[in-house]
Amino acid sequence: MNIHIRKGFLFAIAAALFICSMLIRFIALSRTEFANGWDGYFYLVQLQSLFQRGSMHSPDFSTIYPIMIVIQWMSGNYELTYKICSAILAGAFTVSMFGVAFRWSRAFWPSLFIGAYTLFSPELTWFAAQYPKNLLGIIFFLLLLGTLKNRKPAPTLILLLLNFFGHRITFVLSGITVLLQFLGRRVKMKFLLITSAALLLIVVAGYLMPGLLNFTDLSRFSNEFSGMPQFAPVSFVNLFGSELVSGCWKFEIILLSVLFVVSAGIQIWFVVQKRANLVLSVFLIVLAVLIFPFFRFTAEGFGFRLFHTFVLLTPLPIVLFEKAINKAFIAVPLMVVAIIGGLFASSSYQPELHDPPYAMYAQVGKTLEKSKHFADAELLIGHKALAEYLTFSTGKDVMPWIPEYAVAREGLWRIATDIRMQELRFYLDVTDLQFVEMLSMRYTLIREDIWQKLLQQIVTKDNDEDLLEELNTWKNPNNIRPKYLSKDRKATQG
Repeated sequence: MNIHIRKGFLFAIAAALFICSMLIRFIALSRTEFANGWDGYFYLVQLQSLFQRGSMHSPDFSTIYPIMIVIQWMSGNYELTYKICSAILAGAFTVSMFGVAFRWSRAFWPSLFIGAYTLFSPELTWFAAQYPKNLLGIIFFLLLLGTLKNRKPAPTLILLLLNFFGHRITFVLSGITVLLQFLGRRVKMKFLLITSAALLLIVVAGYLMPGLLNFTDLSRFSNEFSGMPQFAPVSFVNLFGSELVSGCWKFEIILLSVLFVVSAGIQIWFVVQKRANLVLSVFLIVLAVLIFPFFRFTAEGFGFRLFHTFVLLTPLPIVLFEKAINKAFIAVPLMVVAIIGGLFASSSYQPELHDPPYAMYAQVGKTLEKSKHFADAELLIGHKALAEYLTFSTGKDVMPWIPEYAVAREGLWRIATDIRMQELRFYLDVTDLQFVEMLSMRYTLIREDIWQKLLQQIVTKDNDEDLLEELNTWKNPNNIRPKYLSKDRKATQG
């Protein structure tokens, strides 16, 4: 097979992988008429503002938006744009995994198996639904990994810059990777591994022995680390709930966790034998960082995102087993199983379980627009996802924070939840109740100063700690917007 036919053949395989992966994810994402994921309507608010006002609702220079703009211009439907964009990114991820594996190994069958495996991946389906911006950053990171064998630094630096505009997490990962690769070319691999292990031990000691090193002094990241270790795969299943993590998804997480441990062991042996692949060694160090055991594992923490990045990327070390699967009669059956499994595994993503209850939010939005107080509200407070959906569907600004700037008492309202009408009547005066309106069985429109009065009355009247604990959750935002987000003030007001 000459080089031109070979390139054409590889391109055809890549195109087939892209189409299959994209279609599998688009079918999965189309199980709901609404946008997918907990942040779906944040992207659509941005896009809607760009098309209707010519500027973003909140300044954001991510490269995800030019892609969405083109798709929206062609589709004319915001929710469809989100699904198409996420599906395209899933397809691009599959091709990137195939391409990087082939770039590293020059072995066709193992690389094709890695690409085919991503067709099965329940993790990829869920991640594409929830975090398209993050997925784009991972694709840029994969492309950067594919340039690491180049002697010329320009492609790597260009992709590092692209990741700066892609996603912060993968930009940091890209920087770590480039730094490790640079050091690895100038020092012995054994020294690099020992140094990395020593740094890890120093960080761990900083949490176990106060006074040595404490990243928690950084205010923005104070809740991201814990003094107690955790194992991310187990933490994820416990946090999410076993009933929300399908059997296929659990199988994938267990399989890849084992693959990482085995691959790391093999690579350490290669280092001892002085036969280690520098790029793969650097990559395995990065994977170890992604499941750092002292991250505090919460749904909003970056330890949560890093774990999912770990699951997406961990199939790449399969290239270590090149000799074992570099035969068609071994690789093809494995790929057939992966592809057929993908048709079933895509059902691991279930919008009714993994997404917010957007149908309920839609009913709340319709009732809100009919409210006699709707026109008076300059700004509404509501929990995340609900806030983004209502901003998109009603055109009224809703934010999941208490504003850090002054808003007239008559103009600041809240969409509260978990408060019953009999409780409102018990704690509030009749004159206060005229600024309260039930939007549904779960949601209540209430002026913000009346809400704060309600909380105070609960304390002073009978100090009902159980009710306060029930109300003071993420569903009723009670924190002032932090300074690092206040740069969006004008956009939020506008």
